[in-house]
Amino acid sequence: MNHEYLFITSALPPSYSANGICVKKVLEKISDLKKIHVITIENGNPQNDLNIDELRVPQRNWERISKYCVRKNNLSFFPFIIRILLLIKRFLMLPIWPVFSLTTCLHFFKTASLLIKEKSITHVIAVCYPGESLIAMALLKIRFRKRIKTIMYPLDVTLGGKYAGFWIEKKLSKLFSPLFYKFCSLFADKIIVLENAKDLYIQKLYTHKHKFAICGIPLIENVPTKHFSSNKEVGIQLLYGGNIIPSIRNPDYLFCLLNEIAHNKNLSITINIYGAVSEELLKKYISKYNSVSFNYHGWVTENDLTEAINKADALISVGNNVEHLIPSKIFKYMSLKKPIIHLCFIDDDPCLPYLKKYGHTFFVKKGIDINVDDFSSWLRSLDSYEISLDCEKMFPQCTPAYTANVIQLC
Repeated sequence: MNHEYLFITSALPPSYSANGICVKKVLEKISDLKKIHVITIENGNPQNDLNIDELRVPQRNWERISKYCVRKNNLSFFPFIIRILLLIKRFLMLPIWPVFSLTTCLHFFKTASLLIKEKSITHVIAVCYPGESLIAMALLKIRFRKRIKTIMYPLDVTLGGKYAGFWIEKKLSKLFSPLFYKFCSLFADKIIVLENAKDLYIQKLYTHKHKFAICGIPLIENVPTKHFSSNKEVGIQLLYGGNIIPSIRNPDYLFCLLNEIAHNKNLSITINIYGAVSEELLKKYISKYNSVSFNYHGWVTENDLTEAINKADALISVGNNVEHLIPSKIFKYMSLKKPIIHLCFIDDDPCLPYLKKYGHTFFVKKGIDINVDDFSSWLRSLDSYEISLDCEKMFPQCTPAYTANVIQLC
């Protein structure tokens, strides 16, 4: 197959984007790396370590301004005005949510057009979130028609609208998002749909169902794992990786339960948080749950996170309180063959089918009484825990090779 691929996406590692990590893993599994081109947004990070052609478009103007506001975190006149303008812009962009910048759409389109003219590009893969790549894909299909095959690859469920923000934003984005995706789907030859969001896509994009290719989140790999002996002197080391967003993914209930066990069962428990949590929320956890210890490490590289996961006794997974929305970290957790504590909020939590199949998971459901003795016994047994599973065979649809094969067969 003499195919040549152009991926349009926001970022590749070393960014913190989970989507970027997924895309990189898929790229590595495409048979001929010399046939891959990628267009990303400039983010100040060094070039990726893949042997591929990567072009970068300028960073969004409003994003630079927003970062300036964060650095100048005060209520002086100009930052305050800028915050108001950014808020107004956010609302104005809702009709084409999840697009953040029309200028970036244009940069993607112009850069991709030049590349398609110069190279023998056969396939354009538009990865979203955000949605600028989808607008660029539509414009490219209009311009080049049958010369290229276009593939929508939404590594998210923004089709359902915003899950965080003001209630009016959530309501309006829920109305506009399906319209935006329906428009973009007109210009896609294929749509790669995540299996956990399949029902949502069938419901909202039923007329394009014939274009669907169903894949999982591509993070299951045969990763070399290291099993460390538990150091009883430092107690039980738990790890949480990712964002803590109270309106969507809130570990408070689990932290409360662990604090109770540490206090009543004389267990030394440390919770290591890697990712993003507000300073105010972290202070609240430290003061409210003072029978456990908290270590906040911030964002780290994927390799550093892998090393930290390997050293942890068990990993904390917090399900979202929204159907179809799944934290990608559970696939990394399973790939590294570690015991998992999963907190779920809803009966149809999309994490459950995967974690139940994986086993080696202690489930905590908010609002349902947990047997504290069982939980503390499970925690005490972690020093002898060792998991031997072939997760690639267990979840073949969630491997990077599976998605790469689907793209190459388009």
